Amino acid sequence: MAYNGIGMGVTLLGLDHPEFGYTVYLASGTGKAHVGCALSADTTANTMKPAADGDIVRGVLFTVEDRSQEGILVGAMQTKGGYKLPVKSGATINVGQSVVGAGDGTVKAATTAQPNNFVAEVLTGYVVVVFQ
Repeated sequence: MAYNGIGMGVTLLGLDHPEFGYTVYLASGTGKAHVGCALSADTTANTMKPAADGDIVRGVLFTVEDRSQEGILVGAMQTKGGYKLPVKSGATINVGQSVVGAGDGTVKAATTAQPNNFVAEVLTGYVVVVFQ
């Protein structure tokens, strides 16, 4: 677990597993503004997209690299660890719930538990999601 120092308590935010980081193609329209957003699988092979409404969240976007000279857009994603994800405006999420996509890389509470994630903390406008 990550520890933020004396008097700061314990948080799972920033709990990182570098061995579960992957380089992927990114769907058209994905940009640097999406760094830190929830990702879901696109219908194109080896491609991820900002999580749409109801999508299973597969990880978080860490970097975006526009390789337009090669005709591709790539990014680095993490699929395990504790990460801060943006919550869709107006959505209510509680600690212990799972999340799914809510559109443009935001998340909302899942109606059924997702085996790959749970909410460890609720912050203003964000939740700390642990991907297992």
